[in-house]
Amino acid sequence: MSTERLQLVQQIVAQAMLAAPQSRDAVLDRLCSGDASLRSEVASAMFKINQATLAGNQTEPDAAEDDAVGHERSNVGTAVPNQPCQPRSANSAAGTADATDFHRGHANPAKRFGTYTLLEQLGEGGMGLVYLARQDRTERTVALKVIRPGLHSASMLRRFELEGRTLARLQHPGIAQIFDAGITRHLDGREQPYVALEHVRGVDIRTHAEANRLSVTDRVALLIQVCSAVAHAHTKGIIHRDLKPANILVDPTGQPKVLDFGVARLAERDSADALATLAGQIVGTIPYMSPEQIAGEPEAVDTRTDVYALGVMLYELLTGQLPHELTGKTIVEAARVIEREHATPIGKLDATLAGDLQTIVGKAIQKDRSQRYQSPSDLADDLTRFLNHEPIHARPANAIYIARKFVRRNRPLVALGIAATVLLLAGAAGTLWQAVRATRGWQSARIEASAAAAANDLLVRTIESADPEHNLGQSLSMRDVLDEMSAIASAELIDQPRVELSVRSTLARTYRSLDAHPQAERNARRSLDLSKQTFGERSLNAIRAERELGMILAQAGDFDEAEAIARRNIDTIITRFGLEHPEASLAKGELARVLQETGRWDEAEPLLREAVDLGVRNRGEADPEVLVAMHNLGTSLKDAGRLEEGEATLRRVVEIRRSVHGQNHPQTAYSINNLAAVLQKRGQSEEALSLFSEALATRVEMLGPDHQSTLTTRMNIAVCLITLGRPAEAEPHLRAGLEGYTRKLGERHAKTIIAMGNLAYLLEEQGHDEEAESLYRRVVELRRTTQGGKDPETWAAINNLAMLLQREARLEEAEPLLRELVETCQRSLPKGHYYTAIFANNLGDLLADLGRLDEAEPLLNESLAQLVAALGETHPRAEKARVRIARVQRLLSERQANRR
Repeated sequence: MSTERLQLVQQIVAQAMLAAPQSRDAVLDRLCSGDASLRSEVASAMFKINQATLAGNQTEPDAAEDDAVGHERSNVGTAVPNQPCQPRSANSAAGTADATDFHRGHANPAKRFGTYTLLEQLGEGGMGLVYLARQDRTERTVALKVIRPGLHSASMLRRFELEGRTLARLQHPGIAQIFDAGITRHLDGREQPYVALEHVRGVDIRTHAEANRLSVTDRVALLIQVCSAVAHAHTKGIIHRDLKPANILVDPTGQPKVLDFGVARLAERDSADALATLAGQIVGTIPYMSPEQIAGEPEAVDTRTDVYALGVMLYELLTGQLPHELTGKTIVEAARVIEREHATPIGKLDATLAGDLQTIVGKAIQKDRSQRYQSPSDLADDLTRFLNHEPIHARPANAIYIARKFVRRNRPLVALGIAATVLLLAGAAGTLWQAVRATRGWQSARIEASAAAAANDLLVRTIESADPEHNLGQSLSMRDVLDEMSAIASAELIDQPRVELSVRSTLARTYRSLDAHPQAERNARRSLDLSKQTFGERSLNAIRAERELGMILAQAGDFDEAEAIARRNIDTIITRFGLEHPEASLAKGELARVLQETGRWDEAEPLLREAVDLGVRNRGEADPEVLVAMHNLGTSLKDAGRLEEGEATLRRVVEIRRSVHGQNHPQTAYSINNLAAVLQKRGQSEEALSLFSEALATRVEMLGPDHQSTLTTRMNIAVCLITLGRPAEAEPHLRAGLEGYTRKLGERHAKTIIAMGNLAYLLEEQGHDEEAESLYRRVVELRRTTQGGKDPETWAAINNLAMLLQREARLEEAEPLLRELVETCQRSLPKGHYYTAIFANNLGDLLADLGRLDEAEPLLNESLAQLVAALGETHPRAEKARVRIARVQRLLSERQANRR
């Protein structure tokens, strides 16, 4: 087809697809202007589109919707109007796409078709109509599938013939049997292929489950039977590739039957009968397609593709919804969702499904097919183990898990042991209760004991029902436990404020440690409300709850509210308890942390020194909270340009934390990371890289590869490697860090902006100036609109953009950027800060390029003195400044000589 012809077909298809189904015939007649060949080409294109349509009901994309190729013309050149047929109870969904328009005159019910009598139309699919028919020689009633007239291309006939030969090889109670296949020649010379199938009287598997209100175990048992049928097909070298509820009917005995292997592909690719699917062609039904299938990669489609579809059906049977919401999306958009977005774990949709079932479903629908069950038999085996309360293969075995399964299988036996234990505990509890009653605070103790018991009961039930080992794309497997506990708390603790307070406080802290900021904030706000209601607005409980909320907000980047909370916290503590109260040092430390994050080091430092002094006096240097304040003080000194003091402070913190917590503790890694950052700024990049690598190993092991702290260390390693002239090693760290920040914090967060700037710098180093400039400009735009100059770390992008423009001799564009930087630093930073010196030195070099040597020389000299004071005589930046001064002095000498 020529390019012009192809464009014409595409234009007509686009307009026709926008028309209502009932008016498409008229639209096609008008647009094709009587050109039968053009009409056929348009019909073929629309048929292919509708094989992968996402219109309408996503769970039943081929259910009784006339939405496809337009009518084939009759012999007299007229079109028959649309006559939508409603699917019946039998093989009504035998096709693979939305129902297509069809000239009914070629095969009218109650007429003959070869050696069959057509009794009634059952439904229609992408390739043809399905009739209830009676075979003459056997008197057997069958479902007769007849290919549509007008679709007799060689490839379509090949596909139809393949269906007949394929099904003939399958003999399984869970697969609709084929009785006959062939081609009927009509009196007018037309040839029509057909397949005669077992007539299954029943409804689709999803309707059957809902209509009969099947339990979870019954639904699982039903899918196990389907797995058995599909596994049988796989042993014959046949992959279905279009498994979905509409292709699985359940007969009145409860036996599921898999229908329509019409898009099946023989697994033996070297077979003469194998149907080769062209790369990029999508065959199947979108919501049930695996990532490799939706990508149109025929070589990647194998038995695990059917496993994925079985997993999607299991997900749908258990939750009533599909893993991905695709309604209204284009095929390209749907492909992106299926390939990249993780489905919500079923335990989050229904807490009763958490645990082994969630693990099984998650493994079945893994995007990486190597991580899925390798066969339907493997999936069925784990489902059977679930039903029998046996350990499943998808979960790593451990003693607690195996013991819990033993209890589920042997409840009567275990109950005897528990009863004996309960009697012993009851005796001990009675003795303790007598002692409690003998004290003056027995009533309070009873309340607290009751709350503790309730909280303990919640914990026990959470551990029993949650899935602590499973990790379905979350930061840590602990997330499953937290989500389960949160759901139970919301449902059952509404009238137990003390218990709920304890639970919410724990959830807030733990969610924060996992970077789950929305969940952490939600629980922290609830904890604060409960603290105020239960203990009072100005109680210690309320103060601590509010401080926790402020920490969460600061970590999420909401510095304004975090600062307001910290200042309010300090006022309340000092007013009620006095300056020396331990909570005062904690509150001051939190305020200082917010000030640090927004570049206000001159305000942060005195607060941190007060927090450290108070903490050391009240709790000692090794107290965890005191170490936090010391760590933040060292970091603040580093940011303020006092690198030597910052290094000394952080080395002390690292020393204490290694002694108190050990080498592989997250807090130790935190201080090692920041010590390395100081060393890097001091030009000691090799030692810095060693420490960063040490911190990264600990963080990956303890926090996981996707934690915000882990990403930060990866970014630091990347910058170190760039400094050391190893950009190829730096790039994967940079890209992983940027992707993680963007996903977790959003594009407008300071950390994400810094990561963008670093990547732009790397691109520039690699010679990709155009891409680097574009990214620099995006960083500058984001910095100006989101941070407002509050975070000095983002200033590097403006500097680097100016330097790139200078290198490209676009000096007039570069100068205002550098002047803006110098003025911002002079206004915002302490006098003599090395940032001011670096940017002023760069401006001096630019002025030299512009020939304004008299302006350049004093700026370079002044900035050199500041660099030496801040970074030392031998720092690379000081050396570069000296080279620049020498150049300017040489140029001045030459100018003077020329004037003589």
